[in-house]
Amino acid sequence: MMSPKHKPPRQIEEETIFTEELGMPDFIGAQSEENFFADVRKNVQTRKQGQRNSPVTTVSFESLSALLAVVTPQRARLVETLKAKGHFESIATLADALQRDRGTVSKDVKVLSNAGFVRVEVKAFPGHGKRSEIFPAARTVRLELNL
Repeated sequence: MMSPKHKPPRQIEEETIFTEELGMPDFIGAQSEENFFADVRKNVQTRKQGQRNSPVTTVSFESLSALLAVVTPQRARLVETLKAKGHFESIATLADALQRDRGTVSKDVKVLSNAGFVRVEVKAFPGHGKRSEIFPAARTVRLELNL
């Protein structure tokens, strides 16, 4: 007996899920369960009152050395350049704007993305493989440092 062909699950583009209307995530990083649910309750109350939450990303560091391992002068310059332009179509165009080596910029983008400072969207580039578009994580990034 032949098994029926199953269609693969439909891929939904991230852009259709996370829109400006829904806002960016309010939290990226680590926080206590109690604080997390307090923030959720506050956001629900804000929405019930008909107010929109502004897109904010919170990046938490457990120590000053953890912060300094992520935020270097070159990475700070990268974030400022990204903020000024809005986004870059590829690592290569960002590296050109910074006048830095593409490989080093790629590593810096990966660190900043993992920390929650920037967002990377990998897109197919017809005939040339893939390229990574780089965006700010949110309009506002809030830093938390636990000393």
